[in-house]
Amino acid sequence: MPSSMNANARVNAAIQYALAQVGKPYVWATAGPNSYDCSGLVWKAYEIGAGMHFNGRPTTYTLIGMGKPVTKAELQPGDLVFPDAGHVQMYLGNDMIVEAANPRVPIRKTHLWPQWWKARRLIDNDLQPGQTADGSTPDPTGTSYNTDLANVDNVLKWASDAGHWVNVLYVIIGIALCLIALTRMGGNTAIKAVGTVTK
Repeated sequence: MPSSMNANARVNAAIQYALAQVGKPYVWATAGPNSYDCSGLVWKAYEIGAGMHFNGRPTTYTLIGMGKPVTKAELQPGDLVFPDAGHVQMYLGNDMIVEAANPRVPIRKTHLWPQWWKARRLIDNDLQPGQTADGSTPDPTGTSYNTDLANVDNVLKWASDAGHWVNVLYVIIGIALCLIALTRMGGNTAIKAVGTVTK
């Protein structure tokens, strides 16, 4: 991404990258090129599209602390919208967003959710991720907090994936069948033993 591009051009490039992914599947913990989760889509849109540098792979919870906060009334295209603590979307303007919502739907352009928690602006006069609105480095004491939240986010995303629960169900059924078989084998042995003693 050329450094000569201004903030508006970089934001527009991030938006165009995200829109180019519409129709691709949601897959948790992926960030392209064939599938994305919600934070992966935002990450790559800003990294590849806008040329931003991130220290490691951002998650929804680490994105919450980047850039600067904006209110719903202040939303501009490119702002990150968090309808709740576990999901991030990119605002497009005119009450529209682009998002990788969940495994049941592909990446989509849709209406802004009525549910609202907070929003952040990553590029504002070339404000870089991880900086506060005045350009200073955030308080490092928040790092472990964000890491803990990211871990919770990962667990929740794992728990919400139906494929994991199908595998868990197979394991439970397998254990139950083994226990039934062992019980029956043990019961027959006990009956034979009692019959031998009483003869």
